[in-house]
Amino acid sequence: MLKHTRLASTLLLTVFSSASALAQTPPPEAVPSQAPVVVGPSPLAPSEAPPPAEAPAAPSLPAAPEQKATAPALTVSPPTAPQVATAVPAPPPVALASMGPKGLTLQSEDARFSFNLRFPFMFDAKATLNNNQPRNGDAFFPRFFGPIFTVTLYKAVTGKLIVGFQDKQVTVVNAWFDVAAHPLLHLRLGKFLYPIALERQVLPLKAVLLEHGIASSLLPVSEFGAQLWGATPNKVFEYQLTFGNGAPTNQHYETDLDTGKDGVARAYLRPFARTGVEGIAGLGLGFGASYGIRRGSVANPLTGNHRTLGGRTFFQTAANAQDPTGTAFADGKVVRLVPQLGYIGGPVSLVAEYVRLTERLNKGGVKDTLTHQSVHGIFSLVLTGEKAVLLDIVPPKRPFDLAAGQFGALELVGRFEHVDFDEDTFPTYANPARSAQSATAIGGGFNWIPTEIIRVMLNYEHTQFGAAKGAKKLRAEELLGLRVQALF
Repeated sequence: MLKHTRLASTLLLTVFSSASALAQTPPPEAVPSQAPVVVGPSPLAPSEAPPPAEAPAAPSLPAAPEQKATAPALTVSPPTAPQVATAVPAPPPVALASMGPKGLTLQSEDARFSFNLRFPFMFDAKATLNNNQPRNGDAFFPRFFGPIFTVTLYKAVTGKLIVGFQDKQVTVVNAWFDVAAHPLLHLRLGKFLYPIALERQVLPLKAVLLEHGIASSLLPVSEFGAQLWGATPNKVFEYQLTFGNGAPTNQHYETDLDTGKDGVARAYLRPFARTGVEGIAGLGLGFGASYGIRRGSVANPLTGNHRTLGGRTFFQTAANAQDPTGTAFADGKVVRLVPQLGYIGGPVSLVAEYVRLTERLNKGGVKDTLTHQSVHGIFSLVLTGEKAVLLDIVPPKRPFDLAAGQFGALELVGRFEHVDFDEDTFPTYANPARSAQSATAIGGGFNWIPTEIIRVMLNYEHTQFGAAKGAKKLRAEELLGLRVQALF
């Protein structure tokens, strides 16, 4: 019995020591489950226990080593470069005065106020090419020169003045100031280009051909009045609403010649501009219209002449022709409709416009409502890799530099146009011996833009005329024109 008691005590002491050691040892991160191990005889009551068997003495177990608490394992990251505090570079100082391709600019330190001065010069040479036509186009002459002033105040108010010295006269081409309340809401007051068509809103300084075409001669050159206009930031949509004095056809006036006023509206949409597809992103569709009432007189007939590229007059009303039978003058409604299309795709640009002019004329108490029409298309192709622009100067990607083998930008341009005057205009309101009933012109040329400042233009245009019933045709015109332009 004593022997059995010692054996049981030894086994219990061994189990207790093992359990204590396990309790002091921190459990590992993951330990697979094991079946429980029973050490020694089952602790049953003596009456239930089987007869004890002689068991060998349990070997003495070595003492468990002392367990020391250790810190959890740490993940060691590879050494990184020390972080060096760097100072944010200060913005470059604002140039208060600068001179470059955009002219002379003066501005305040915060750039909220600025003044810009540019001085363009356009030198032309024109020559007729055969002997059976008038030679009034053969000449060297300064087409335009004069200063362009632009002032910006508080970044929201812009003023522009363009003055031209030409033919011993001083002409105010543009004179306006513009207040921007929002990109979609500007108010412009003063004299500005007539806001109804694409070509009519381009200054001669920027035109891709030497002159605006005969198709645009059914429209005024400029307007004096007030204009609301705006455009989305990406120019998907733009509009213009104008209320002005009402300038005569193919002319510009700063003064009001009658009591009537003109309303002009234009909207232009680029429906695919945000698609990113180059083939259609540059397509634009627009429509312009004007409405007014003319109250002309013998002294102020409010009608205009129409000229060719060479400056030759091919249509004029009786008032301008000094017709002995009387003077024709505008007396009633004047309505203009101008659907328009513009397209830019890579090196190609295209403009197409249709003009419909309805006006009421009076001569000696006889009144008629006449409808004149015109259409034109202007095409350009940039040959030197630059992207085309719509009715503007192409900025050269590689400005002229012989040492570097760079020659600037080269552009091929072409134009087709046709204008047709109402047949009821003749002979009451226009002399068929001096005025053509229709005119058709085909021309084109090359533009060389060596730098942003210089442009050289070479144009050829052939114009032929259609006569009124019973009249003789005017002689056709073939004209070669050259322009050297500098925009300092």
